[in-house]
Amino acid sequence: MPVLQEVIDLVSRFEENRAAYNSSAYNEAQLRREFIDPLFKALGLPSFLLFTDHKRTRRVTL
Repeated sequence: MPVLQEVIDLVSRFEENRAAYNSSAYNEAQLRREFIDPLFKALGLPSFLLFTDHKRTRRVTL
């Protein structure tokens, strides 16, 4: 599926269920799993790198 269509699908799904997603019962972990990770995947970004602190692999540039 093309990237734009995947993003459109995610936005459409959110709009259809906006009340549930704005509820206090819907938490950050669910948001990430259902929307943020799929968005980053569609864009070709490694989401695990964006949200993880990689102290052992961090390079220091002087």
